[in-house]
Amino acid sequence: MKEISFGGKITCEDFININKYHFKNSNIKTFFAQLCAYLIIALAILDHKVTNLIRLIAVLFICIGLSVITTVMFNSIRIKKLKCIYNSSRVIKSDKIYVTKDEGLLCMEEKGETLIKWKDVYKIDEKPDMILIYTTPIQTAAILKGFFKSEGDLIEFKKILKDKVADKRISFID
Repeated sequence: MKEISFGGKITCEDFININKYHFKNSNIKTFFAQLCAYLIIALAILDHKVTNLIRLIAVLFICIGLSVITTVMFNSIRIKKLKCIYNSSRVIKSDKIYVTKDEGLLCMEEKGETLIKWKDVYKIDEKPDMILIYTTPIQTAAILKGFFKSEGDLIEFKKILKDKVADKRISFID
């Protein structure tokens, strides 16, 4: 196997995008949970006043609007927190260097080295600007596509991932 070395620094915007991708499913679940809660509360308060379809649709749209507003507020708060975390962490801002090895992906940064063994990869999810390598459902290594020296290195890295990790756990864009 050809060793590929790549790396760089994660910007604040990258850090926020990593977390947006990572929490996308929980945001969707939260939105629908809020919608259900708003509908239950609205129907309980209005009780017998929702007597026709038009009123029911109006209540539904109001609840959808409230869910959207609440979700946007929570995401704004999350983004503000992520900016604070990024600005206060030397480790997140430090250079990250990755090297592909026969046994896994070696990750080197200021705090030390970590080897993500190929057999321990839970799933791989490609996004337009990065590849997320999950070792558990909640732990991920984010590989920015900008870390690669060339498009050829990125293509070679994706080939290595296909060779070393079971296909059912890989979700590439192309």
